Amino acid sequence: MNREEIIDLSKELARVVLDEDTLDQYYEDVLNEIGMEKNAPLTDVVLVDLVADNFDYLLPSDAVDIIALISIVDIVSKTCRQLTPSTSAALEAYDSDWRSLQGNPYFFTREERNDRYYRLVPEPEFSSSAFIPTTGTPFGINMPDNSCALIYSVRRDTDIPDWLALHISLRMLAKEFDRPSDHQDKDFAQACVGVANVFSIIGGL
Repeated sequence: MNREEIIDLSKELARVVLDEDTLDQYYEDVLNEIGMEKNAPLTDVVLVDLVADNFDYLLPSDAVDIIALISIVDIVSKTCRQLTPSTSAALEAYDSDWRSLQGNPYFFTREERNDRYYRLVPEPEFSSSAFIPTTGTPFGINMPDNSCALIYSVRRDTDIPDWLALHISLRMLAKEFDRPSDHQDKDFAQACVGVANVFSIIGGL
């Protein structure tokens, strides 16, 4: 299903006239909330070309949150690691000079950054090697050395699985009927949350 179909579904389930712009905002809010949850159902992966002496990297435009960053030092020897998400305080405890460290990244942090950026620590010492697709496996043996695979949750408007579309619609309705209005119905809002949770279990959220 797509965004418009989910909004239409919400209108049909509500049985009252709902404001289109408000529903549109609820859709954005719910997609962001789902993207921040532990088992985010909408995900993607992208190769990150590292640049020597550059620690700041921009998230994709459709990204909600980082699920994992995998650093590939040498694909032949399978030298790779999952970077550890960290805070400024934790990095300070690790090394008080963490902002000037250089080498292979072990951590990433989104503190002290614009919310669309993340910082690699240590700062990459080497740039990624060229991507030469000889076998058509960019996340396999063709993955460039000194690069990262960014796995992230996404916010999108199309190709929403049916079970998730109903889950999103019910959470949108819960927001609408919980707020003060001439059709406020907290019992119905709570029921929407309960049924949405059933679909989240079905979908493995």
